[in-house]
Amino acid sequence: MNKSQVLIKRLCAYLHYLRQLPPEVTTVSATAIAYELGYGDVQVRKDLAAVAGGGGRPKTGYPVRMLTSQLVRYLGFDRKTEAVIVGAGRLGMALYEYGGFSEYGIEIVAAFDKDPEKCDASKGVYPYGCLADFCGKENIEIGIITVPAEQAQPVCDLLTGCGVRSIWNFSAAYLRHSESVTVFNENMAASLAALLINKSE
Repeated sequence: MNKSQVLIKRLCAYLHYLRQLPPEVTTVSATAIAYELGYGDVQVRKDLAAVAGGGGRPKTGYPVRMLTSQLVRYLGFDRKTEAVIVGAGRLGMALYEYGGFSEYGIEIVAAFDKDPEKCDASKGVYPYGCLADFCGKENIEIGIITVPAEQAQPVCDLLTGCGVRSIWNFSAAYLRHSESVTVFNENMAASLAALLINKSE
């Protein structure tokens, strides 16, 4: 994970924290955010300065609504971004049916699969052969790959070939891609291994 991805992860954590605050909480300090999320106080102040400029006030902190809006705008969550899923198995459909992405401006508009039995246009699940045309016509920006590892690279190539510039990869494959394409690998096995290692220490 590069530095920009680490920063975005922190900013998303700040936004999630702010959204969980009770309505009666109208201001929040960088110190409080750092304490609750386990980050360094200096780091949080630096991050918020980049997002909110001089919006914080000594002793009172940042207005919650203002800071939330600034984070949403900075992260690009204030505009609708359409995504597709390739691989309509259990994981793919779980992501497809999850409604929480809309809070971040992302709408998963369709899923695709090579298995005809999984395709159902009434549910927004289409044959894999329709993927390129759909992405081109709808100007899809994000592709989510939930296929087996051996199928992931051709899927990535097809998505990027029809204009998709961001890939969320749930397969175990290492994807080759151009520098103009952003790929985020969600390696669940590695995350589980990290939990097991930490448990044994």
